[in-house]
Amino acid sequence: LLLEIAPEQATQRLAGARAKLLAARAQCDLPRDTKVLAAWNGLLLSALAEAAAAFDEARYRETGDALAELMAQRLWDGERLARSPDGEGSAAVEDYVYLARALWDWGRYRNRNPDSALAVRLATQAWERFHGSGGWRGSDELGLPGQTEQPALADGPLPSPSALLIALSQEMAAAGRPAVSDEK
Repeated sequence: LLLEIAPEQATQRLAGARAKLLAARAQCDLPRDTKVLAAWNGLLLSALAEAAAAFDEARYRETGDALAELMAQRLWDGERLARSPDGEGSAAVEDYVYLARALWDWGRYRNRNPDSALAVRLATQAWERFHGSGGWRGSDELGLPGQTEQPALADGPLPSPSALLIALSQEMAAAGRPAVSDEK
């Protein structure tokens, strides 16, 4: 009797508390993450390209076509990539790289030159914006004093943007569509 109540009484109190908590939770809406980010949608579009090629189902093609169009029209202004359609935040290296990979995958799957051409443009800009003589940086600007470029961008739950961009650039070059000039 550590709590100075009988075990049966403690069990009843816990059951009562649990019932109250479950009733309160039932009244709440589940939290939703409503962000629309270039990088995340790029990962989705690459997955749709793979699924569409593997299963040849209209739902994958239709969803992929709509997503590719949305990304190209709402996130790309002809010069720069936006991180999200609402214009919040500056696009980071993963936004450029994951979306370039996705549009390359989708353009190759659907045999659509505009998607492939935008992929090359995004990959080229990723090299120009995020790679320098000292290595890689995650954003256009090094935001903190003393912040330096890194030899490679680490991966974690998501693929490393630097490794993905290197592999994508090799694919593009093999297809006769290099993402970077010889001077780089």
